[in-house]
Amino acid sequence: MAVTELLTCQISQIIRTHTKLSELINELKLPPLVSQYTKELSSSALMSLLEIYPISVKKTGKDNFECIGGIRQFLLAQCMFQSDVEIPVLCHPGKLKLESMQRRVLVELYHLPLLLGVYQGDSRMARAMVSSLDELDPDLVKKMGLDTKVLQAYWSGVSERTIKRG
Repeated sequence: MAVTELLTCQISQIIRTHTKLSELINELKLPPLVSQYTKELSSSALMSLLEIYPISVKKTGKDNFECIGGIRQFLLAQCMFQSDVEIPVLCHPGKLKLESMQRRVLVELYHLPLLLGVYQGDSRMARAMVSSLDELDPDLVKKMGLDTKVLQAYWSGVSERTIKRG
């Protein structure tokens, strides 16, 4: 049985993002990746983040990969590093179900920023993130445990009660 492996590869070896996952991200109309948070991000900080949360990939050829998770980190790495820089990746074997990959992407887009405290106190970004959830199928949002009022309250730095009132 094949297992997920932690590897390193050059950024140039990740030749694309999974098509359906790119479509999902485009459909969400997320705020631009460049923000006050990414402007302050150093290349060493990004590499540290990648060591903790490696980009998920699957093999597409002998030496090439397709990004299936950590898509925004991958886009940042492409912008911040030379193409020959080695980065940590989690290589997933075999065929993965699309629904499973989509769920993983949604978790990294909405839950991970909560855990890391990203966007907290930035009401403009909070509104943009919450409105992107409105684009999703409500059943999928419920299945993911995403409560838009809770997310908006957290990211805006106000109480849930304030959000629910208004």
